[in-house]
Amino acid sequence: MQRFCIGLLFILMFVMSVESATLSGRLTSSAYSWQARETGGSDVRHLRLYQVAMLNMSQMGNQPLSLHTHLQFSGDLLDEVNGREHYRIYSAYAKWAQKGVDVRFGRQRIYGGVGFGTIDGGRAAVQATNWLQLIGYAGMLTPVVPDDGIGTWDDGHLWGGQVMVDVQNTYLTMSYAERSREPLAYLGAGRYSQVSINQDGTQFRRLGFDARHDWEKASLYGRVDLDADAWSVQEFEITGEAQVSDVIGLSAEFEHRKPTLYLNSILSVFEVQDNQEVEVRATYQVNDQTKVLLRGTRSFFDGDSAWHLGAGLIWGNAYLGYARRVGYGGHNNSFTASVQHPVNKQWTLHANGSVANYRLYDTQVSQDRAWTGSAGARYQMKQTLSLDVEAQVLNNAFYNRDARLFVRGSFWFFKR
Repeated sequence: MQRFCIGLLFILMFVMSVESATLSGRLTSSAYSWQARETGGSDVRHLRLYQVAMLNMSQMGNQPLSLHTHLQFSGDLLDEVNGREHYRIYSAYAKWAQKGVDVRFGRQRIYGGVGFGTIDGGRAAVQATNWLQLIGYAGMLTPVVPDDGIGTWDDGHLWGGQVMVDVQNTYLTMSYAERSREPLAYLGAGRYSQVSINQDGTQFRRLGFDARHDWEKASLYGRVDLDADAWSVQEFEITGEAQVSDVIGLSAEFEHRKPTLYLNSILSVFEVQDNQEVEVRATYQVNDQTKVLLRGTRSFFDGDSAWHLGAGLIWGNAYLGYARRVGYGGHNNSFTASVQHPVNKQWTLHANGSVANYRLYDTQVSQDRAWTGSAGARYQMKQTLSLDVEAQVLNNAFYNRDARLFVRGSFWFFKR
């Protein structure tokens, strides 16, 4: 089925004669080379190739109809698994848009409030008035294994909708979604839990509300997601931002989260605890080229907590940052530096690196160290054609040496 879909898309885009059609797209070829040491001590070399194609055809026969695709093909020339196919269709859909109506059919990514996922189905958006938009979608979830083609509604599906209101700098959204995926069958009770899993495919049913209001130099955003089965709060967030002066900006955020365990997951038999997080951020604009960033976060877990502290300096195209984590989840100190330097209109050089000392557990006596680095260049041959080369290195407690090379070429084209 996947091969049929790919073939059909290329036939539609390259063979079908459509008067006044416009064809545009982007072709990106990448090569990633590295060497890994297997458990037995032998070295295995890899040379992984990627080909990404983003193709769009619009203005088909002077109609408001367009076709859009995003495809990827990949393979390892030095360590390939025989008989395994490596291709994926991220999106492949037809779009009809006219007079405030946008209808899409095919494989597409859904971001609809509490609803998310890639579906083989349809989505319709209607701009009912200049302040009201209605969105609805439904389709089969793409299979977990990409090569399995197109699934059925019983295998997995996602459906839902949104109502979006925009009135005088106030944005309100209400959304609902139901997501389902047929679970693996469990033939007996769990060895430790002694619980037999016999649930349907429902992963979640959720209802979400979002609100945002913007002032001249401040904004306030709030969101709450509800579990529509248990009628409990799944997630709550409130964020405020303010430009208190020409050079100082402040923001604060509070978030309450209940860990997401799908209803059909084996993990749903375990009890989970909610967690909360409070974060404060500040920026200071020294001048046109220099900005100072400060961040402090406190996370609260069941009977424990953790601090995340950070500071950064932006100077032109360079960045220097420090981060510290203390408490639940381990201890970490890290420094990061990056720079990007345009040599001329065609050449841009870049480099970045980081070094960290960390302990994963409080009982760990000594600290581990890790450092990473990369350096590369971009050659912009012309506006539509570019070439990137980057070398990467890594050293930590598990890898004494890890060197990699990444090469990418990208070409934009437009044809009428």
